[in-house]
Amino acid sequence: MEKTLLCLAVVQMICGGAFAASLVNNPGFELPVVAGSNNGGPIDGWNITSTGGGLTVAAVPSPMSGQTLWFNNSGPSVYQTLDGLKLSPNKTYVLSFDARVSGVADQTLDATIIHATGSGTSSAFHSNLVSADATDLIVSNGTYLAGTAGVRFDIQVTSTDNDPDIYHEFRFTTPATLSDPNAGVDLGIMLSAASGVQIQMDNVLFDVIEPILPSPLPFLETFEAPGVTNGAIDGQNGWISVGDSADVQSGIVYTNLQALQIQKAEISHDLSSTGSSVWLHFQARCTGIPDTIPSVSTNATLVFYVNTNLNLVVYSNTVPVELNVQVPTNVWTRFDIYCDYDDLYWDLGMDDINVAAGLPLYSTNTQLAAMTIGNGSSAPVYIDQIDIADTEQTAGGLPDSDNDEIPDWWEQKYFGGVTNVVAEDPSGNDGLTYLQAYIAGVSPFAFDPFVVSPLPGGNGLSWDPAESRLYSVYWTPNLMEAFTWQANLPYPESEFIDSVHSISNAGFYRLKVQVQ
Repeated sequence: MEKTLLCLAVVQMICGGAFAASLVNNPGFELPVVAGSNNGGPIDGWNITSTGGGLTVAAVPSPMSGQTLWFNNSGPSVYQTLDGLKLSPNKTYVLSFDARVSGVADQTLDATIIHATGSGTSSAFHSNLVSADATDLIVSNGTYLAGTAGVRFDIQVTSTDNDPDIYHEFRFTTPATLSDPNAGVDLGIMLSAASGVQIQMDNVLFDVIEPILPSPLPFLETFEAPGVTNGAIDGQNGWISVGDSADVQSGIVYTNLQALQIQKAEISHDLSSTGSSVWLHFQARCTGIPDTIPSVSTNATLVFYVNTNLNLVVYSNTVPVELNVQVPTNVWTRFDIYCDYDDLYWDLGMDDINVAAGLPLYSTNTQLAAMTIGNGSSAPVYIDQIDIADTEQTAGGLPDSDNDEIPDWWEQKYFGGVTNVVAEDPSGNDGLTYLQAYIAGVSPFAFDPFVVSPLPGGNGLSWDPAESRLYSVYWTPNLMEAFTWQANLPYPESEFIDSVHSISNAGFYRLKVQVQ
């Protein structure tokens, strides 16, 4: 997995598989506006059991506004079936509510999520709990009860003297493989209090976080409508943000109408790739001096950030190295990254100039998973035009330190330095210069011809295309006449079928290749 982190942001590229998620709300319950006892009858879709006169919907005086559910002394409980909602693989289920304790402390409220499947084994379900308020909780893990008809997920909330008002959120995530996920009855929720307990509840919600598959490369984010709209980026186009502010805005942009503004926040996007190399470039605009040093994920492939001196800091393996390269403020700066998973190194360019090359990867993970950009400062950082791909992206230009038309990444990969090749010198691939070997997409070391073959029947050509290349086909009836253009075929096109010249016409083809 790969995670790219910009801490002027900080940029990390993360390795290892992960799922992003967007929140899809199922209706929670709003308590009715009519106060009074509700012993044994329904409360807005909730069924009541074991009330003993101790369950009331009322505007009980407290900081909690409106009507609340009042558990009072005698051990009442309520339950609700969530019609049509069943336990499914790769989903996260969230139960949240507000609670306030009355009377003495150390009182408990039990919340139970039940899924009856009718059959199963003890290993069919495993829970992963995340609590927003772990210090106030006593949690028993969700377990699949062998020999019974379902899953009980029990949450016990314990009040304290110091914090009578508690907001709780509980999550459990189902595994990718779940036996009989759609069998049995719907999911349900049960809320109950022990005898002698006095607790108010309100704003009970049950939500489902749907998994989102990582975006395959190439991935382009321009922060323009209709892909994203003005406002918080969280949940838009697969982005997830944490922290204070990460908003799409139209006041400061690199191009077009919108860009992203980040303040004391981090954004991430899950990605996937089957390639062995990654090219990334984006525009960033720093408006102040960073005041924090970012934390680095253990799964990071590569990391760089801007320090308090406005100098770039890159990680060579796990060692931060400060470069004598300053990032300007209040101007747009382009960053280019090349990551090579085969040889486990990465390069960094800034405004078309290579500033670091051949850096060992932070970790040895070799599968792209996510990109992260963060800013720990209150001074905004603006981001625009993120372009990440696992094929060479030449349309916007690539860093070329010696201006020889061979990009730095190629010279670094094959010759260990960004200026180590003279473009017009003969390569090890007989008959080709280094520049021609790069353009053709063949080895510069050994005989590796670019093979063009006639189609069966002779009315066309086929070849093995290279990424980001344009192939132009020409034809002539004899070598005494000039070749005439027939077609332009961009990658990944790999053949030309001649519909003009029949196989009875003698003639010759020429194939030219250029970098797009």
